[in-house]
Amino acid sequence: MPPKFQISTPMNTEGSNSSSSLDMAKLTSSLEATEPGKALLHQGSAPSDSLTRVERPCLVGQGSSQRPHGVEISENSSSSLVGQTKPPKWSRSVDPEMDPKKLKRVLANRASAHKSRLKKLEYIEKLEKEVIAHEARISTLAPEVAFKRAQRDMLQQENDDMRRRMEILEKRKADKEAEFTKLKHERDILALTKALHEEGL
Repeated sequence: MPPKFQISTPMNTEGSNSSSSLDMAKLTSSLEATEPGKALLHQGSAPSDSLTRVERPCLVGQGSSQRPHGVEISENSSSSLVGQTKPPKWSRSVDPEMDPKKLKRVLANRASAHKSRLKKLEYIEKLEKEVIAHEARISTLAPEVAFKRAQRDMLQQENDDMRRRMEILEKRKADKEAEFTKLKHERDILALTKALHEEGL
């Protein structure tokens, strides 16, 4: 406990100022000797302009609910910061204590599998582009194909008509040949009859 001091008040008015100043000096020195922190605060609390407010930075960690004034930390910002340092998918879940040769082999296998998947995706994309190009070409050639089919049907019908006409003409030819053979036979008979008739005369 701080020591108690008794301040004497003299009766005469002339030495009152000097005695009070001495008593205040003794009180201040005794306070500085016993409690220096309180004395400094007592001395520095009077002038408001001489005080400098120092704010310590507040470290925000897991489980701490205190945050600095004017600073807001959201889950989206923390997740975005974590996502910036995210390793590639094929290099995740690798035990750092694994044998270096085995680790190198595992990483090489994953890299080759990743390249193989990329090549397959590129090949599929190329095939899709070719399919789109062929579909566009088919759509442009479809009217021409329909016209050629109609023309083919028309030519096929003309061919059938010509075949029917050829059959008719061949039949007529056969009839004419039979008639010609008959007439030729009759001519030969008439010529023979005429020759016999002339000899009989």
